[in-house]
Amino acid sequence: FRQTTTGTYREIAKGWMDLTNPSAGYDSYTAARADRIIAMENIGVFHDYTLYLQPTVHTAKAGNRLALIITTGGTNAAAYTDADAFTFTIDNAATYAYIPKEAGELSIDGRLSIKAAKRPLPGEDFAPAFKLEAVEDVSVNLIVAAYDGKGRLTDASVSNKALSAGEKAQLQASIPYREGLTYKFYIWDASQTPLAKSTAF
Repeated sequence: FRQTTTGTYREIAKGWMDLTNPSAGYDSYTAARADRIIAMENIGVFHDYTLYLQPTVHTAKAGNRLALIITTGGTNAAAYTDADAFTFTIDNAATYAYIPKEAGELSIDGRLSIKAAKRPLPGEDFAPAFKLEAVEDVSVNLIVAAYDGKGRLTDASVSNKALSAGEKAQLQASIPYREGLTYKFYIWDASQTPLAKSTAF
């Protein structure tokens, strides 16, 4: 990555996964998933991974900024031939670091609080609702989506709300339930920056 600002920084947590060496024997927990990229049919579609960072106790001061850096390789030198070449495409809008807050708090952004008001039950339409309380002016988009077994989007619905500082509101979106699909929600601001960790309930 390229440094764009000057100043001091500190690495407070890190983790890794090996997506391309199925027989290496040094997998992290999430890299051992069955749908890792080891077969031609898994190429060209997005895969969801959760990477657990080595924990560090750190208190951020007011004005500090946290950055999530995703990079390939490591500190050891490696050589690749043209036959070994590969690329990864990262969905930046769906990539986030979850920082624990108070129980029930879903927000990963200091501009607002987000808590679940309604969790869909198995077999019913996927229609989650969320209680919002803004700390600053912020526009909130709730996207609910359904994916098939190959990770392809099959249905989606969007609801949005512009909140002023101190304002409270409830936001809900809905799509019909269909057997065999995976359902997720995403809460973003107007620039598609995640405001909450996405989940499948």
